[in-house]
Amino acid sequence: MAHPWDRSVFTLVMPDAIATHRHTEVLRRIEGAGYRIAYFELLTVAPEQLDEVYAEQIKSVWDAYFYRLLDKLFLSGPVIGLVMEDVTGGEEDAHRRLKLLKGATDPNKAAPGTIRRDLGGINSMLAFMHAADQPEVSVREAGLLFTAPVSADAPPRGDAAAGTDETAAHAVCDLLASGPAETRGFPEVLAGHRSRVAGAAWHDLSERGRATAREATARGTLAEPGLGALIADGLRGGEAHPAHGLLHADWRPGLPTLPERRYLTALAGLGLPRDHWEELVLLTSAYFPPKAA
Repeated sequence: MAHPWDRSVFTLVMPDAIATHRHTEVLRRIEGAGYRIAYFELLTVAPEQLDEVYAEQIKSVWDAYFYRLLDKLFLSGPVIGLVMEDVTGGEEDAHRRLKLLKGATDPNKAAPGTIRRDLGGINSMLAFMHAADQPEVSVREAGLLFTAPVSADAPPRGDAAAGTDETAAHAVCDLLASGPAETRGFPEVLAGHRSRVAGAAWHDLSERGRATAREATARGTLAEPGLGALIADGLRGGEAHPAHGLLHADWRPGLPTLPERRYLTALAGLGLPRDHWEELVLLTSAYFPPKAA
């Protein structure tokens, strides 16, 4: 028996897509594949809502770090919530078709032609979008995250007066793309992070460490694994210096990293301001391999 949501897929376009201004292209790709916006809300998602959405995974599969990182992602900016209706008239499962279009969660494994591969997702956490994989999941997630009431008997329909229709969705997407776009991927973020840490600690670096920093900057190799440790070699104060841990961290699974609190404390110790995009990219890439260059 057909489900009322068989052709309607609950979809989220995530804060990282908005920050990089990829959200408009994500939407264009989905619409180009034969979906139209049936309903739209710009969402602010609180951690307690995520606890409900992912309750089963949190209880049985995920380690604590995973959903803490998910909280950080959702708190970093607004989320575009959509019901995408498959209007192709084909018999293929609409949820499965959109899942194939978005590609594997890990951008290193996503196939060419998929959204996550072609648009350059940073890692499995910063991967642009989410789409429910079956009608029942669409109903549940839409009910938990949309502010308007959601019924399993019929997907919601956008209303022009309420600003929830297709026209409103495109208008809001254009507004969200009007400011400067974040263009830094993982290598640029790590290189920039190391350069500002090395600059702040310059007078405490050894002569060898300063030379290494200069040479790496000239060659464009500041993001290479182990390079930060070479810069920190001979650092005055050794491990007690706030730059030590920051420079030694490579921010990739299996390589040296720092927990969030130590990272933030060390930045403050150097008098460096928080860079929220840097923070999001580094802390997530410590657990999920960043996309290979």
